[in-house]
Amino acid sequence: MKKILKNKKITTMTLLLVLTLTTVPFIVPCSYSQLSESESSTPSEWIKLITETPDGAYRDPPGVTQYPQTTTPSGTEDKTGFSEGPAPYTNHTLWRADIPVYDWNKIIASRGKIYFGSTLDHCYYCLDQNTGEVIWQHNVTGGSQRWPQIAFGLVFIRDEGHVTALSLNNGNKFWTYEESGSPALSVAWPQVFEDGDAVYLSSRSNTTCLKVVHQEYPAVRVMWNRDTIRGRLAYYDHKLYGAGSYSTWASCVDAATGDLIWNFTGTGDPIDMFYPSPTIAYGNVYLGTENDGSVEFSDHVVCLDAETGDYKWTYETDEYFVQSISAGYGNIYIAGGERNSIHCVDGETGQKKWEYNAPGFVDYYDIQIGGNAIYFVCAAIKVQGFPVPGTYPGLVMCLDAITGDVIWSYHTETAATSPTLVDGKIYTQTEEDYVWCFGKGPTTTTTAVTSKGISLGQSTVIYGSVEDMSPFSQQHPELQSPVVAGVPVVLSYVKDGTWTDFATVNTASDGSYMYTLTPLNEGNYRVVARFEGTDAYHWSSAQEVIQVSPASSQAQPITPEEAIEAPLVTSETAIMIAVAIIAIAGIVVFWVLRKRK
Repeated sequence: MKKILKNKKITTMTLLLVLTLTTVPFIVPCSYSQLSESESSTPSEWIKLITETPDGAYRDPPGVTQYPQTTTPSGTEDKTGFSEGPAPYTNHTLWRADIPVYDWNKIIASRGKIYFGSTLDHCYYCLDQNTGEVIWQHNVTGGSQRWPQIAFGLVFIRDEGHVTALSLNNGNKFWTYEESGSPALSVAWPQVFEDGDAVYLSSRSNTTCLKVVHQEYPAVRVMWNRDTIRGRLAYYDHKLYGAGSYSTWASCVDAATGDLIWNFTGTGDPIDMFYPSPTIAYGNVYLGTENDGSVEFSDHVVCLDAETGDYKWTYETDEYFVQSISAGYGNIYIAGGERNSIHCVDGETGQKKWEYNAPGFVDYYDIQIGGNAIYFVCAAIKVQGFPVPGTYPGLVMCLDAITGDVIWSYHTETAATSPTLVDGKIYTQTEEDYVWCFGKGPTTTTTAVTSKGISLGQSTVIYGSVEDMSPFSQQHPELQSPVVAGVPVVLSYVKDGTWTDFATVNTASDGSYMYTLTPLNEGNYRVVARFEGTDAYHWSSAQEVIQVSPASSQAQPITPEEAIEAPLVTSETAIMIAVAIIAIAGIVVFWVLRKRK
C-alpha cells in the first residue's frame, strides 16, 4: 500500500507540475475608485492593445449585462460549485459531440452556448448548448488549452503565454496582451464574474491585476502585482483568496489594491500543504490539504472565517489528499483521494453527515451541486497500470445531496472530466473522444383519428405515438432508443370552450398508443393528446378535430292493414265494356235507318 501511495504521490506531483506550465486569466469585478497611489501599488501606463478584427477596424464588444454568465468553471461566483435551477435526475443523453479533448478540462456556459479548449488539436470551441453543434473554433499555437473565461462580451484564452480576447459570438480575435518578462503562470480553477473589468494572472510566485477597457480602442493597465497572494484564486465580497500551490499558508487581499487583509499559516495540526483552490460559502473559507507522505491519511479540510481569517475547525478526511470542496444546502462536499470517497459535512460545525465510497478515483475532479443532487466523475482504479476489477475507465455519477444515495450513473469508455451543471444539463468530456450532455430530451407527440366525421352514436379510434427527438437518440438509436415506451398520454377534448380529460393511456413498447372514443353529444370536438414529460423527457402534445353530426333518420316499421277481396271486374274494365256496348249499339242503329231508306 505504501508503494502505491508513493507512486500516486509522484503522479500527483507530476500532474501539478504540468499544470504549472499553463496560464488561465482570472476575471473578477474590481473597483478602482479607491486605488492606493503608494509606490508599491502605482499603476502602470495604459498600453494600447493590438486589435485584429476581420475588417481591420476595432468594434466595441457588447456590454456585460447583455451576456449574463450562467455558470462558472467551478459553479457560482463565490466558488461553491452550486447551481440554481433544475438538474438532471436520469442519465438520459441529450447529445454527444465527436471532438478530441484531453487534460482535466472544464466547460463553461453562457447564453445558450458552451466553451472549452482541447489540448489534442490546440483549439478552443464554442458549441450550441442544446444540440452540440459547433458554432466556431479558434486555433492557437500550442500549450495546454483549458478553461476559457467570459467577461464583458469577450472570451479570454491563453495562447503560448499571451492573454487573448476573442469575440463571444464568432471566435474572432479582438486583441492580444503579453507582459514582457512575466514569470511562468500557473493554472488554477479560475473564476468569471459578469461585472468585472479586471483580469487576474496568478503564478506560483505572485498575482498581477490587469484592468482592461474597451473605448476608442482596447487598452490594458497593470494595477498591482503582489507576492502575498498566489496559486489558486477565489473571489468573494471584493476580496481575493488564494492558497499557494503546495505551500503551508493561505491569504486574503483586497481585490482592488492587492493589499494584504489576513494571512493563515496553519494550526499546528499535521497540515502539510494546501492543495485545491479555496471555497467560499456561509461566510467561511474552506481549504483542503495534501500531506507530504510522512503521515498516512492525515489530510484535512480547514475552515476559516472569511472576514478575519480566524481558525474555526478542522475535518479529517482519512484520505491521501483533498481534491475539491463544493458547497450547498448548508453543507460542504469533499472529494478525497486514495479511499475515493465523497464526504458530506455540515458547513458550520464540521460534523460528517454521510460518506459515499465511489467505484473509482475521484481525483482531480470538481463536484457540482444543484436540484438536491450532486454530480461528479470518477476514473478506474489502477494498480501497476491495470484497472482494478469492478472499476470503470470513466463514470459520471449523481447522488442525492441530502442522503448520499445513488440516483444514476453513466459508464464512459475513457476517463471523464469535471462536470458542469447549467440549465438542467450536465456537461462533461471524455479523454480523446467526446463531449457529452446529459439532460431531458425534447419529444414529439403525434395524434390522428380513424374518422374525422362521425354521426352521434358512432365511434372513432384515436391513435399516435411519443418519440424522443434528442440528437443522440436520433443519431445513435442503437445506443439510446428514440422510442418513449410505458409513459402516460392524457387524452382531452375541448368543446364549447370547456376542457375535459376523458382518458389516460400508456404507450406500448413501440411508443404508440390507441383509444376508442364514442362522443355523447353532437358538435365539434378538438381532441388533444398530451405527454406531460418525465425526469428524462420534456412534455409535448398534438391535437385533431372531430365533427359529430346528428344521428341519421331511422326507417319506421310499417303496420299491415286488413286484406280486401279484389272485385271480379275493375272500374277500368267496366268503362271499356260500356264504351264497346255503346259503339256496337250505334253501329246497329246506323244500319237499321239506312235500310228504311
